[in-house]
Amino acid sequence: MQKPLLSLLLATAFAFPAVAADGKNAYVGAYGILGFAQQGNVERFPAQPTPIDDSSDSGGINGGVGAWLGYDWKDNGLPIRTELAATWRYRHDMNILFTQAGGVALFGAKSDISTTDVIASVLYDIPVSWAVKPYVGAGIGAVYADVDTYSDTPGRTTGFGTTSWDMAWQVQAGANYVLSQNWDFRVDYRYVDLGTIDTGVIATGERFEADIASHDVRIGAVWKF
Repeated sequence: MQKPLLSLLLATAFAFPAVAADGKNAYVGAYGILGFAQQGNVERFPAQPTPIDDSSDSGGINGGVGAWLGYDWKDNGLPIRTELAATWRYRHDMNILFTQAGGVALFGAKSDISTTDVIASVLYDIPVSWAVKPYVGAGIGAVYADVDTYSDTPGRTTGFGTTSWDMAWQVQAGANYVLSQNWDFRVDYRYVDLGTIDTGVIATGERFEADIASHDVRIGAVWKF
């Protein structure tokens, strides 16, 4: 996925009406995340018959910040919101251990992965009369990954960095707590698929690809205008 596609997503994902019926339908917000990332489907190139093991130094725990921009369609008789969210994550630590074909020496590749995802979502507000307003939703967008990799054995060799764009998607559930006419407190859970990353070629002449995803808790505040 190329940069122009992300620009198109940002420009055309949602068209917000110029005037809201009660003046409080558009909103912006900011949040922090606590993420539990995981990698899967690790592949080695060129392919070898020897096994691969993967792990994370941090147990997959990572953090980040983000922002929401959305519109509530309640004055049009629809219990839905359309929303654009951008999240910066730092960082997911991925370790790969392997043996080279024909040898017994154990080698490793360690990667520090940071991501920035921009996702357009549709949220359904579950009709309740409480101050806590639950919702569910799903969305699709793009993710930019910055991967710094070094050879762990023998010796630490730096300089293997890659960047890439890929498709991202998410499902989420959460709630807004109404603080005032203009402010909400918001917390949600999301599962986000962050596409496939590439370590680049390490000192042994091999490279690795892995699928990355995360379970995130997002906590923030929303200002309605």
